[in-house]
Amino acid sequence: MRLQSSDSKAFNILYWKYHSTLYTNIYRLMKEEDVTQEILQELFITLWEKRLTLNPDQAILNWLFSVSYYKCLHYLQQVTKEKTVYAQLDHDAATIEPAMTFKEIRLAQMEKAIEQLAPQRRKVFEMCKLQGKSYKATALELNLSIHTVKEYLSLALINIKEYIKKYPDLRTVFFILMQISVLLF
Repeated sequence: MRLQSSDSKAFNILYWKYHSTLYTNIYRLMKEEDVTQEILQELFITLWEKRLTLNPDQAILNWLFSVSYYKCLHYLQQVTKEKTVYAQLDHDAATIEPAMTFKEIRLAQMEKAIEQLAPQRRKVFEMCKLQGKSYKATALELNLSIHTVKEYLSLALINIKEYIKKYPDLRTVFFILMQISVLLF
């Protein structure tokens, strides 16, 4: 009940009381210290986020074990999914052009993500993020308002992020691309 009233001391008490037991249990499932730490941290973040919906009559340790188990399963599913994508990309690399490096394949996939954008959004994205032009310069060149440029860019980034979800390995390329564009401004 104290946790439901956002009492951080109650949260700290629960953390120190159960983190060791939960760590051991998660480690038995995951067999990796870094992954175990990450899941344990996510577990306690979830506890804080869900504190208002917890049943005070239910044992909190049971809830923590249950949620940690599902977080472990979710992590393993994500790893399996990523391995499948990497295997597919490796297969594509072998069948498309053996001389292409994995990095070149990822860049080609990133280009596909940009190509799938609507024409005007693609122009705005390329001008602002790849060419480093300001919103104002882009708006003038395309005869758009600055607000429209910002909206198109926002929608383009959302579309690219959705495309990248299908190809998790593209996150690194996208991050590097965004960092380069920040340096250009």
